Amino acid sequence: MKKIIVSITILVIISLAFPLTYAEGVPNWVKNTAGWWSTDKISEQEFVNAIEFLIKDGIIQVSSSKSTEESEGVPNWVKNTAGWWSTDKISEQEFVNAIEFLIKDGIIQVSSSKSTEESEGVPNWVKNTAGWWSTDKISEQEFVNAIEFLIKSNVISFDKISSEKETLLEKRQKLINYIWKENGFPTHFPDLIENDITDTNFENLKNLKKIDKFTIEMKHGVNSIAYMLVPIEQTNNDLIIYHGGHGDYLHDGIKQIRFFLDRGFTVLTFSMPLSGMNSTPELNVNGQNIVFNDHDYFTHLDSNEFSSISYFVEPITVSLNFIEKDFEFDNYHMVGISGGGWTTIIYPAIDDRISHSFSVAGSIPLELRTNPKDLGDYEQRLPELYEITNFYDLYTLAAFGQDRKLTQVFNSNDPCCFAADRLDFSYEQTIKDNLKNLDGEFSIFVATESNHIVSGISLIEFFKTSDEKYRNIHENYEQRISKNDYSGLKMEYLAGPKSGDIQNLDLTGSMIKNVDFQNQDIENSIMFSSALLNADFTNSNISNSDLSFSLITPIFQDTKIENVDFSSSRFLNADFSPSEIKNIKFDIKMCYTCNFEGVNISEMKIQEGNHYYVSMVDSNFRNIDFRSWENKKVDFTSKAGTISTNPSSDLSYSNLSNMDLRSFIFSHIDQEIKQTGDILNIGGVDYNISDVGGHGANLSGANLSGANLEGMNLSLVNLSGANLSGANLSGANLSGANLGCFGHIICE
Repeated sequence: MKKIIVSITILVIISLAFPLTYAEGVPNWVKNTAGWWSTDKISEQEFVNAIEFLIKDGIIQVSSSKSTEESEGVPNWVKNTAGWWSTDKISEQEFVNAIEFLIKDGIIQVSSSKSTEESEGVPNWVKNTAGWWSTDKISEQEFVNAIEFLIKSNVISFDKISSEKETLLEKRQKLINYIWKENGFPTHFPDLIENDITDTNFENLKNLKKIDKFTIEMKHGVNSIAYMLVPIEQTNNDLIIYHGGHGDYLHDGIKQIRFFLDRGFTVLTFSMPLSGMNSTPELNVNGQNIVFNDHDYFTHLDSNEFSSISYFVEPITVSLNFIEKDFEFDNYHMVGISGGGWTTIIYPAIDDRISHSFSVAGSIPLELRTNPKDLGDYEQRLPELYEITNFYDLYTLAAFGQDRKLTQVFNSNDPCCFAADRLDFSYEQTIKDNLKNLDGEFSIFVATESNHIVSGISLIEFFKTSDEKYRNIHENYEQRISKNDYSGLKMEYLAGPKSGDIQNLDLTGSMIKNVDFQNQDIENSIMFSSALLNADFTNSNISNSDLSFSLITPIFQDTKIENVDFSSSRFLNADFSPSEIKNIKFDIKMCYTCNFEGVNISEMKIQEGNHYYVSMVDSNFRNIDFRSWENKKVDFTSKAGTISTNPSSDLSYSNLSNMDLRSFIFSHIDQEIKQTGDILNIGGVDYNISDVGGHGANLSGANLSGANLEGMNLSLVNLSGANLSGANLSGANLSGANLGCFGHIICE
């Protein structure tokens, strides 16, 4: 086949600052436009738009100067394509794919001189050329000349495309200049790299091979610690950057990290500056020493020579520089929550190495933040930053580029910030319009979730949408189920086998209405962020399993529950009394009509310092020794919005002796506070013992100073040694009570 070099005059100068790269093949989404035009089924403009789109998308190669290299001639398959298109056997888009191949492959080359010719529309002879050429009625050169004519005659215009790209690239460069001033985009590596370290936080991750630790030192003693977790079975060659935001990523993100590791990803994890393992230096500011433990303090460091925004993004850049040198990953994806969700917007906006960005509860445009919870920290509202690139620009830049996408995720009832149920998402169409003539995808996904987390359903959404190959894996249900992977499934019924066991189940993000795991050994299973209704665990073993952040209506009867994580879960009608319980994490959100009678709750561990109360609604705690829960936040009342018809839980004959009860809530708080959904627990809270079935309760030695006990039924209550200083007992029923208390006139 003869060599062909065709130089085509382009209408505008294509900036050398924005090189378009070759595609590795025609994407599946590139379809529909060509043969219909030849038979007048679509307009000329629609045909022209298709070719314009392929060139601006970088699939058709546009070079800035004439190549000196020779290219092979037009392949036979392109000839066939033209013939099929002219007779409506293939779509218009398939024909356009062939055209784009010719330009991409250097058969048709586009140079950077500007044409002054104006377009008069597509002549009829161009329509017929493809069919004639496919049957050798005309030469290859004549076919190429037809395509050349469309570009040379200004039928296909690059003006708007080039201008939009150049504007975006200018904004990206201005943002980089603002962050790093005269220093430019960092090119160095981490200051310290430690290989194969040990960290007990990750010791239970089954597909973890090793951990490497990166330390990045920055100005003013601020540093960042990053971990790279490498899986034993690396079933794909993509890297996930997981950003845990303000929390300690070694704890808050471990469930999400496990999800990625189990699916063969390598994970690089970060937290915000001054958070997690990162430093909190003490610096002298205007003669005063200040411990930098809040981002607002960064305003003291900003100057014409330094921007503290670099603290948020430089650790990622520096780590990727090293990883890019020593590893050969196919793609870098980024997932972040809260402050990490904000970082998952701004970082991909400046670094197009990130393919899919998945920002959870991270930001919305400033003018749409009508709730104080959504205002954010220093970095979310820094005027100098958003004068350069507002959030609309950042979203567009984070999504912009070949094979790049940005997904913003919002939890429907997020208790922290950016709860979807109160947000205005009208800006979604604006970002899509920004990308209409450019590469890149943008979407908003709302997860039905009332926790501030990257939920199970969000993890599944990321996995399905980050790459077509992962979607195919997820949708191969038969193969997944054969490996006990039920993640993300919605099912009416799930039962274990009649014999054998089904250990290592993965039910992440699943919703199953009826679950029968009777007589099953389901140890080491993951039920994170799932909904398991009517789940029968009778005579089963669920030890070493994760049921956190889930909604469960279980039957526990002779169930072995050892080393199980129930953190932030909600239970309905759970009876823990007839089961073997040992060392379980019980920082649950709510237990509605649960039965704990006779249970040793010292094996149910509630963490001190929780930011939320463990809520026990209409539950049975008769004859329970509560002393192991001292200083734990526990609320025994019903609150606005619950479905309980009873006032609160039954603590009859329970043991609360010698306890400081100020971390417990025993009574309804006033209606105004209830309606806001907020819980306040301060000195002088209303401890309404009668509301909790406290008849006969043991309050000996309890600290009830300032408590409002007005009109309560305290008959038979043991108040021996209790502190009643300042307590209000007006109208209280004290018949038969042990009044060996102190601090009040009623005390004997």
